[in-house]
Amino acid sequence: MKNIISDSLWNEIENAIPKKTNKVGRPESPPRIVLEGIVFILQTGSQWKRLPKEYGAPSTIHGKFMIWARSGVFEEIMFLAKKFYESRNNKMPNWIATDTSSSKAPFANWSGKNPTDRGKRGIKKSIMVDFAGAPIGLSVGPANRHDSKFLYATIKDTNIKRKDSPTIIAADSAYDTKTLRQKCAKANLVLLASTNRRRDKKKKKYWPQFRWLVERTIGWLSWNRSLKTCWCKTIVSFIALFRMAASIQLFKMSGVK
Repeated sequence: MKNIISDSLWNEIENAIPKKTNKVGRPESPPRIVLEGIVFILQTGSQWKRLPKEYGAPSTIHGKFMIWARSGVFEEIMFLAKKFYESRNNKMPNWIATDTSSSKAPFANWSGKNPTDRGKRGIKKSIMVDFAGAPIGLSVGPANRHDSKFLYATIKDTNIKRKDSPTIIAADSAYDTKTLRQKCAKANLVLLASTNRRRDKKKKKYWPQFRWLVERTIGWLSWNRSLKTCWCKTIVSFIALFRMAASIQLFKMSGVK
């Protein structure tokens, strides 16, 4: 069986994975094999019951995944990935871009009717990237929530350190509101959003440069079929997969294959 997770990647995230400390009960499945089974589901979009037998019993792998998701393991993995990425880029970014993308979500108990997909149930994924396109912050919610409503949660997840000079956030016209700009300014952030001509047709057209970088990253992450279509029932399980995909991308952009 070819390892989905390389030795170099495993060495960086191994400490984030909880291990059994006592000998009571059954022997624990090797954490690396469990994580590789989770990444297999993330990348292929397969049903858990279709998980190849070399990863172990599907119920065991899924059960461990849910325990890790609820206990914050995937948040810790992404924290380590961002820390590793930042250590190789010397400084925090002073320019970031944000956007959302939608996914169908037939079974999600937290989805909403997608107004752009004939009212079918769906979810939205919000992401922030730096100038290289590295995913440094994310949040998720129902498809009937306006894009602008994701901004604060995504900023919080990005954990932008306050600096002397403001950080620029490039965004599309959905974020073109006075309220958002004022709230961002209080956090030393400059929101540069494309002009929303539907609100004011007299406004001069404006498009922030390089905003396409976030769209490219959304495309990269969409190669993970479990993100392209959300098969998760709970928000906890989906955001765990989303964080794992972002973490792998961060390590990849840091030279860890």
